Amino acid sequence: MEIKRDDPGRRKNFRARHNCENPGPKTKARYWSCKMWSKKSVTKVTKGGEDTLVEELDESESKQGLWDNIRKKKEREGKNYRPAKPGDKDYPDPKALKKAQESSKKKKESKADEKAGYPPKCNEGYVEKDGKCVPVSDSGWKKKKSK
Repeated sequence: MEIKRDDPGRRKNFRARHNCENPGPKTKARYWSCKMWSKKSVTKVTKGGEDTLVEELDESESKQGLWDNIRKKKEREGKNYRPAKPGDKDYPDPKALKKAQESSKKKKESKADEKAGYPPKCNEGYVEKDGKCVPVSDSGWKKKKSK
């Protein structure tokens, strides 16, 4: 059965789904999957020299975000770089700024903590203390009675 990786639409979707802009280390499966789904033929990828994945990417495949634009501006201007202030022509519109800030917050949140149940969600009669659920009486905390 064929995966049809040579179809540009399918390749673009795959690379977007798997975050092939940042494939990670060579020891991970995602790196090699992204490498196989590049524009190079599989024969060239498997028999070719050690080319970096970044060189193989076509810039039209990746969508650049606000932070990428800011990094490019910093590189371009060097020591003369000054962050844009509200009202400047380079300052992002509120919608783009909010979107970029939300994506930064999402990256910071750890999925591992979420899977591990941290902070723990304690049942009634227990409270969280030092990352563990302990009975209310052991914690030194008294629950207020609601009327």
